[in-house]
Amino acid sequence: MADAPVVNVTVGATAVISCSSSGDPLPDLTWSRVGIVVLTTDERVIISSDRRSLTIMNASREDEGQYVCEATNLVGSESSVIVLDVQGV
Repeated sequence: MADAPVVNVTVGATAVISCSSSGDPLPDLTWSRVGIVVLTTDERVIISSDRRSLTIMNASREDEGQYVCEATNLVGSESSVIVLDVQGV
């Protein structure tokens, strides 16, 4: 997506991807990458307790790509795409 926001980090740095949403009722947020829902966290990938941010520690070139934040409530759903660009060796 040409107009998607881009987060630039260097290899080994920490990448923080944020998603903002509002609605009534407050929407549930989910994160995915290339269609795979990111539900679990590990020592490198952390989803904040409110799910508004996704943190990738020690970013590598394999982490590059499009990340999707989807907000869903009883009224409907909306998604945002954020591109992670990891620069360096």
